[in-house]
Amino acid sequence: MENGRVHIQSPGYSKKASFEPNILRKLKIWFNKDSIRYAILGALFGLMFPLVVVVLDIYIKGLSFGFQSVIEVQKSDYHHWIIDTAPIFLGLMAYIAGYKSDNLRELYNEVVQSNERYLKLFEQSTEGILLVDPKTGLIFDVNSKALEIYGYERDEIIGQPTYIFLPKHKKDDYKQLRDILKKEGKFLIETERLKKDGSLFWAEISIGLVEKKERKIYQTCIRDISARKELEKEKERQLKAQKELTALLERKVKKRTEDLSAVNEQLSKQHEELTDSITYAKRLQNAILPKVEIIQESFPGSFIYYLPKDIVSGDFYWYHEWKGNYIIAIADCTGHGVPGAFMSILGTEMLNKAIIEEGLMDPGRILQRIDVHLARAFKSDNGSDIKDGMDMSLCVINKEKKEVKYAGAALPLIHGTKEGLNIYRGSRFGIGVSGLSLELKNYNTQTFTYSEGEGLFFFSDGYIDQFGGQKGKKLMIRGFKELLLSLKDVEKGKQQDYLHQHFMNWKGDYQQIDDVVVAGICLD
Repeated sequence: MENGRVHIQSPGYSKKASFEPNILRKLKIWFNKDSIRYAILGALFGLMFPLVVVVLDIYIKGLSFGFQSVIEVQKSDYHHWIIDTAPIFLGLMAYIAGYKSDNLRELYNEVVQSNERYLKLFEQSTEGILLVDPKTGLIFDVNSKALEIYGYERDEIIGQPTYIFLPKHKKDDYKQLRDILKKEGKFLIETERLKKDGSLFWAEISIGLVEKKERKIYQTCIRDISARKELEKEKERQLKAQKELTALLERKVKKRTEDLSAVNEQLSKQHEELTDSITYAKRLQNAILPKVEIIQESFPGSFIYYLPKDIVSGDFYWYHEWKGNYIIAIADCTGHGVPGAFMSILGTEMLNKAIIEEGLMDPGRILQRIDVHLARAFKSDNGSDIKDGMDMSLCVINKEKKEVKYAGAALPLIHGTKEGLNIYRGSRFGIGVSGLSLELKNYNTQTFTYSEGEGLFFFSDGYIDQFGGQKGKKLMIRGFKELLLSLKDVEKGKQQDYLHQHFMNWKGDYQQIDDVVVAGICLD
């Protein structure tokens, strides 16, 4: 208790005093102004009452007025002692009456202030509010925001049913919503509503059953969400337009694929459109790449670690089986992203043409043929050569002979044996990029045999050129070879995850600088 006001009370005292804790804390125990005033008045009245009684008794008995007469009257009648205590009892009763009066006044003022606060919040709410009688379904109160939303005057809404706000095509919803409200006591919906002027708008409406002054009412809150709905419609229109644009780009890409010479002329004009349709380009590229499961059927335990820098990649891998020969290639095209992805499509077509259509099985001759095809495809009208192309490593594996034929265009091949790692380096120039004439570019085929349990590792330069580690340097071929040696202790089927985790740890917070592809072929 502080300054005559209770701040903390025990539950037991609350129960005995029949006061709730939050009410009793507000009661002033002493020095209430009404209690003091009534106590003084009661005491004064109590003093006057016995004095008048004694004077009347002296007068009736014919005694002379004086102190001795007062003593005799007091001794002669014991009731005078009870009357003389009247100031005490009357003062105490007056104090209690003042205490109760002050307490009731405080509670009354608190109720009035609470009601004023509610009305203020009700009117100043940023949401429209309707108060509805559950029994009749009629509106008995409404705030200014609701009037603003619906466009009505207050006397036009009070006493009306809520279905006056329902548009014709929503009339059937009224009964359904009432059933939900009766069953669950609340609901939240987004629906169309009708203004006074007949216009429609989108509203978020929440209705709940609340109790106010022992009376149950439905409180309906309305928010105008027309702007949000219009934004959603605009997003839908944009999405539809984007899908139409994507479909248009797909048709264009298909046409450019059929006519490679026209692709080069159209790429510069359609660059922005192709960038916007990068999702489609990714889907197209994934469809062209061979399924890893097909490679694993012929070489169990093999893996392809493929990690584009952007959504689409300039690195790709290729696989084909023909009459006991298994042809595997990986390539790193000029650039990455969309330009690299288109080049990868072109490289895939060149491999199909040289191997499947023309039947070439010698790796060196295959690379030479692809170089010729690229030179013809990239020959511009003014006679200058376009400096685009790809690096590639290509192997033809013969299981019966346990023989591998390899040729490379600026990409090496690593042969993993029981003794260690052998690295085979192909020609130092790539396909279609070098300034040398076709006659001076020669891709030699290298042949070697293998034993069961050995492996071949193809890789682009994206893995070994990645900056990272503690000093922010490139991994380089030496670090990559150490990583490959550690793969022998990793369970087959988990080697791809091992390479990925190592790459992520090495890269750390550095950005990936290029596309990555690493192929591991288990020889049997």
